[in-house]
Amino acid sequence: MEFMNKAVGVYDSHRLESGDIYTGPYDKEEMRSGFGLICFLDGSYYLGQWLNDVAHGRGKHVSIDGTVSDGQWVENQINGKATVTQADGSTYTGEWENDLHHGKGAQKWPNGSWFRGNYQYGSKHGLGMLKLADGGSYKGEFFENKL
Repeated sequence: MEFMNKAVGVYDSHRLESGDIYTGPYDKEEMRSGFGLICFLDGSYYLGQWLNDVAHGRGKHVSIDGTVSDGQWVENQINGKATVTQADGSTYTGEWENDLHHGKGAQKWPNGSWFRGNYQYGSKHGLGMLKLADGGSYKGEFFENKL
């Protein structure tokens, strides 16, 4: 992410009660605030903006399985526009609400299949187009992931 290449200053690292290590600024109430990095015990990490001790703003989370979530965060959840790339190479780019696909988005799978359309609370819902790797396709209404 472009903003991560900007100089953000030098901060000491702090081991949290959870054992996770945070490097970045704190506000006057000693809450994580601003641009920082947290390395979790399981090997995953989040690099991005913080507010009131939670991931909030632009950020990137990388899981130990290789899943990368890059976009807008609100109170530790993906909200707004983001791209998530799974370890198998499948991607979803679009709108999110509370860690769920919600709004307009596009999903692609490693086999060449793709979907572009509307999502509601994690499911394909409303108008969309599904193109399958074998050449089959469907354009029309979806209801909770069903044609």
